[in-house]
Amino acid sequence: MDVLVRLADRAIRRLCAPPGLGMVLVMLAFAATPPVALRFAGHVAGVTGLALLIAAWRAPRRDLRHSTLWARLGAEAESLARLVAGGVVQAQLAKTLQARLLWHAERIGALAMALWAASLLAGVPPFARS
Repeated sequence: MDVLVRLADRAIRRLCAPPGLGMVLVMLAFAATPPVALRFAGHVAGVTGLALLIAAWRAPRRDLRHSTLWARLGAEAESLARLVAGGVVQAQLAKTLQARLLWHAERIGALAMALWAASLLAGVPPFARS
């Protein structure tokens, strides 16, 4: 069970790395106006959290045999799939993936709210025109 959690966390973190890098680079580009940089970072984090929520909603109904998680299980996945009838391994993998996606979405949502709050405290109204 810990192997599935570890593999799911690694896969999710690899998927969240490009939006995180983009968020940091754009924040550096907007370094002259910190409130705008914080607001944009909040938007990117919010969209990333929403994407994780959608992925968690779809996880139980997805065929995970062609996913990175299944590939990471390697030879064990094939032997487990042959031994266990009725897709129990895939169901357990989907359940673990859904739980870990929700866990990560909660953390990213909290980050988005913190960034939005910081941008409001920095002094720029949310719908101000430049």
